[in-house]
Amino acid sequence: EEINAAGGINGKQIQYIAYDEKGDSEEAINAYNRLVNEDKVVALVGDVTSTPSIAVAQRAKEDNLPMITPTGTAAPITLKGPNVFRVCFIDPDQGNMMASYAAEKMGVTRAAVITNAADDYSVGLSDAFKSTAGEVGIEIVASETYNSEDVDFKTQLTKISQAQPEILYAPDYYGVNILVVQQAKQVGLNVPVLGGDG
Repeated sequence: EEINAAGGINGKQIQYIAYDEKGDSEEAINAYNRLVNEDKVVALVGDVTSTPSIAVAQRAKEDNLPMITPTGTAAPITLKGPNVFRVCFIDPDQGNMMASYAAEKMGVTRAAVITNAADDYSVGLSDAFKSTAGEVGIEIVASETYNSEDVDFKTQLTKISQAQPEILYAPDYYGVNILVVQQAKQVGLNVPVLGGDG
């Protein structure tokens, strides 16, 4: 609205068109196709999350359509093409910084990690956290995984609890993480839980 009120870009008004891709790669490609083929967009702001962004970035590269993701943190997104950009930090930065924070600010020497093995975001943060943990003196005493459709994490959290970590690193989105936090308490795992921006 501000740009249009000031005369637009090179005298042309901006039209903003948005579709809900429901956080799904296939839906994201469908939305992308609609934007390109029907709406004839000249640039793309999005996709939003990492996995759909990777799928859309590949198509944007093929079409040479400028694309910028505001929040897609997976490192491979911008590697898809020279016309693909991001605004935010990347997963390795988040995982590295959280491990450094745990060591330097919290004095942690023993950590556990629980990862959504089916999600690029969760895996990327976990991998970076574990890599940096070793460099900053944190021993990973337990590392457990689950799948996107899982809602019961008590088996993994019980194993983690038995390893006696000082913190739990759980990089996933808030809907899953609230379940992890609640169930951790239920199995007696009463340690700080750290995560990512999701």
